[in-house]
Amino acid sequence: NAVAAEPKHFVFRGAGDYDFNSKSVSVLYPYWFGALGNNSTDDYQEIQKTVDCAIRNKIGVVKLLSGYHLISKGILIRNGVNTVTLTIEGNTDYDADYGTNIVSTDSTNFVIGIQGSRSCMVRNMYLRGKGSSYNPTPAQIIQNTRAQWRAQWGRDDRYSPFSGIVIDPFKTTAPTGGGYPGFSDQYSNTHATSSAVIIENVVIRYFPVGIMISPSGNNNNGAEVTIRSCTIDRCEYGFAGGSTQSRDVDLVNTNISTVAACMDGVTFGGQAAPMPIVIGGQLSACKDILRYSAARGDGKIVGTYSESVYRIGKWTSNSGAPLNFNNCEINFITSAETGLPDAASVLDAAGCT
Repeated sequence: NAVAAEPKHFVFRGAGDYDFNSKSVSVLYPYWFGALGNNSTDDYQEIQKTVDCAIRNKIGVVKLLSGYHLISKGILIRNGVNTVTLTIEGNTDYDADYGTNIVSTDSTNFVIGIQGSRSCMVRNMYLRGKGSSYNPTPAQIIQNTRAQWRAQWGRDDRYSPFSGIVIDPFKTTAPTGGGYPGFSDQYSNTHATSSAVIIENVVIRYFPVGIMISPSGNNNNGAEVTIRSCTIDRCEYGFAGGSTQSRDVDLVNTNISTVAACMDGVTFGGQAAPMPIVIGGQLSACKDILRYSAARGDGKIVGTYSESVYRIGKWTSNSGAPLNFNNCEINFITSAETGLPDAASVLDAAGCT
């Protein structure tokens, strides 16, 4: 039934599961289960228990308030072999002292993982990974090796990179390298796969990958994803796809900067993911705007501004599909700014307009 408690009160102290009437309780707060958000206590178990309880009782929203929520393991939104619908949200002033921050004290899995979504939403928060003191120079953005990025921001394994948000991280068998540490049990399960995910008003920093779709190599779904009004910076890759079926992905009014590649479909999982449609926003301070090969779909970037760009990147072997820039402005970084020679080619390409 209804819960007569303030959001920050510690209510449920006993072990075991709790049952709620979803008609009376529409929001769960992790503080009811003991989370503190005090920048010193590990809140992983309390937040995960809140998410599990919401899913089991069909309560649609998990709400985090202002504070720094440390987690030692990724929060997984999953409903067994079934699909799941859940919103996890914070306060709108997410990037201030009194906003909602979730800070990973681990550097091997993810902050939020979603498996089998049907209309899941993540919004209004700041997700922070490892290496928050590292702000790479333009020359480092261009020259850093994978090993150098890994040393700063954590695991960048092909099938399980450390990510701010990962959609459909698992398949039924563990991939080469073992998959995400701490989640070995997930690779023995049958999984639903995702469609209809919205990520909105989220800041993501200090990860090998900001937002990752289907890294496991399972080429099923991970489709119909909207990333809207987000900021992704100081990551090796802003957005990355790992499945040929990750179609209908939109980046809308989203800013990606201070990255090796803003968008990537050739590094993780099956290494042949289609490119999202980009509408508005900014793609800047990067070595490459995009890296796609064998993606089997058009590339479209509309109304986007870019500056301090070293190269447009790679667009090859995409079955003749065009790469289109419409009403965009791209300003390239100069050798005087980087201390390095200009790129030998602006775009490795075939079939562009």
